[in-house]
Amino acid sequence: MGTLRIDMLGTSFTIENNYDSEFLNQLLTYYKHEVNAIEKQGNLKDDIQIAIMAGISMCEEVYKDKMEKQKTQLAYKNDVTNSKSTKVVDELLKKLDSVL
Repeated sequence: MGTLRIDMLGTSFTIENNYDSEFLNQLLTYYKHEVNAIEKQGNLKDDIQIAIMAGISMCEEVYKDKMEKQKTQLAYKNDVTNSKSTKVVDELLKKLDSVL
């Protein structure tokens, strides 16, 4: 079980999680990178708004990755199905050729 001390956006707290502390620190570092990118844009000044936008930005990444994974899985299934269909058609054509 890992612990992580978070000091950012005007708040401080500690969390405990089943992940190890190193992994939690990596997550926090990534999140801080997102927060900094949004702060640099300068459109938002309120810490809560910045935190929400960082969360939405990260959700967008996860969502796009998930959709891409689903497309890849579907394409693979279609390839497998098409491959099987092609084999069946080839076998039928060979049988027809042999009968004719």
